[in-house]
Amino acid sequence: MGRAAVTSAVTAAASDNADRREHFRVIYPVMVQPRFEILGERHAARILDCSESGVRYKPATGVRPEVGSEVAGTLRFHPRRQAAVRGTVVRVGRNDVALVLVPPGIPLTTVFAEQRHLMRLYPDGYQHAAK
Repeated sequence: MGRAAVTSAVTAAASDNADRREHFRVIYPVMVQPRFEILGERHAARILDCSESGVRYKPATGVRPEVGSEVAGTLRFHPRRQAAVRGTVVRVGRNDVALVLVPPGIPLTTVFAEQRHLMRLYPDGYQHAAK
């Protein structure tokens, strides 16, 4: 799949999710998941996906925050981009935690830069696991 096909797939996915998602979401392949350094945590979590207003991450330890609690920390993107964020836990799954971020959240320029980074790494596209 070439760059045009990836762009087309991304556009179609964004369009399919338009009624469910307020912002475009970047989904990371396992091998390049950025880190989420959570305040008070010893080990960094892995970012599964993110948008301007939310983050879904895999905790580094068995400790899971409670729904409604606040989580803050620094998202460490590629290459050397970062964003300090704070958000409220809206869902805790078996292997993931979802946050709604307090504005300003993740800058749109960072979200787009992350998408461009993935397109450079995977010019033929990539498959990702749903969870």
